[in-house]
Amino acid sequence: MFPAAIQPNRFEEKLSAHGLTLKRAGLQTLQINVGRKCNQTCRHCHVEAAPWRAEMMPALVARRVGEWQDEMKPNHYD
Repeated sequence: MFPAAIQPNRFEEKLSAHGLTLKRAGLQTLQINVGRKCNQTCRHCHVEAAPWRAEMMPALVARRVGEWQDEMKPNHYD
């Protein structure tokens, strides 16, 4: 068994075995969850949002996200 620090990456090994590589593309879509308060209660919600939830993104973090958006300029926001 390999220690976590030197664990072989089986996904990269599989790609290499097939002569494939992956290259990171530029940022296309930025999804931001600003809070968990929502007027719906969908069972499939990945953030478990609901009308009774009160957690919201702090103003300082929202400002930092805005600054980051200005710098990175993603094509789409979700």
